[in-house]
Amino acid sequence: MRGLLVSVCALLLLAACGGTAAAPSAAALERDTLRVGVAGSGISAVPLRIAVDQGYFKKHGLNVTVSTVGGAVGNQAIVSGSLDIDHGSASMITAHLAGADSIYMAAPTNKSPNMLFGKKGLTSVADLKGKTVSLAGPGTTRDIFLHAAARKVGLEVGKDVKALYSAGDPSALAAFLSGQSDAALVAPPASTQLQSEGYPVLLDFPKEGLHVIEPGMIVARQFFQRNPNTLKAYLMGYLDAVKRAFDDPALAKKTESMSAQIDDPNVLESDYQMGLQTWNKNMAVDPADIQLVLDAVGDAKAKAAQPADFYDNSYIDAVNRGYASKLFPGEVR
Repeated sequence: MRGLLVSVCALLLLAACGGTAAAPSAAALERDTLRVGVAGSGISAVPLRIAVDQGYFKKHGLNVTVSTVGGAVGNQAIVSGSLDIDHGSASMITAHLAGADSIYMAAPTNKSPNMLFGKKGLTSVADLKGKTVSLAGPGTTRDIFLHAAARKVGLEVGKDVKALYSAGDPSALAAFLSGQSDAALVAPPASTQLQSEGYPVLLDFPKEGLHVIEPGMIVARQFFQRNPNTLKAYLMGYLDAVKRAFDDPALAKKTESMSAQIDDPNVLESDYQMGLQTWNKNMAVDPADIQLVLDAVGDAKAKAAQPADFYDNSYIDAVNRGYASKLFPGEVR
């Protein structure tokens, strides 16, 4: 009875205050500590950094630690249990096809920020025949996009085009600038730097309008099933930070500046504008985004797979109805 009275009083207090966002969930958390991985320090990671730095996860009862890991390492960490959540790329889909029982529980972004740049004098993807492209490791979204772009002009990666894989965008950028590769497939802030320095754009994925989950919130299916309240609390804290990123450009740019060690205000502004285009307020996974990757992979397992095997929207749907709809009225339901 006492618990019921407390809950009723809390609801009355919220109504009296006229708050625009729902109160933190009162449901008991299965655990209050989460280990989270993120692939990079660019603009797509800004809401996660804000959620940690500004206490939005703590508001929902969570202690969250964040580690920077590459796509393949993140996938392995989810399978081994050394990470609870990984903000990773489409490499999860290829890992799942190889037997990893991991899924997306939400899509913080679904618009690709990747751009393919070449050395001066190159003008198209077809010019990459006999050339080398530096990019993040095999199975990542960038790798999938490179294979798809090459096939579109009759080239084959590994035969006509050499892929120089690296741990992430900073090393892919370094390889390109040092002359180890003829092209680089990267996202902000690396792509912003190359664009500002006048390197030719061979393929602009944002303009292509491709939707792909990058990053996605990846969890082991068993972990997902055992921790519903904890994961809903995580989603709410993250959405609080998304709202802050939209509402507070100065903080968003400062956050990227500190995490990615960028001082150039023009780069930070350009990246922020990209963030406004790519951060999701409604983070439900669209199966069409998964199908795009399955089509690009193109092997027998991918052709036989169903997008529904790779995600579960049940928690984010509940959070959208009860929480995000109040953070973003008229935009999320």
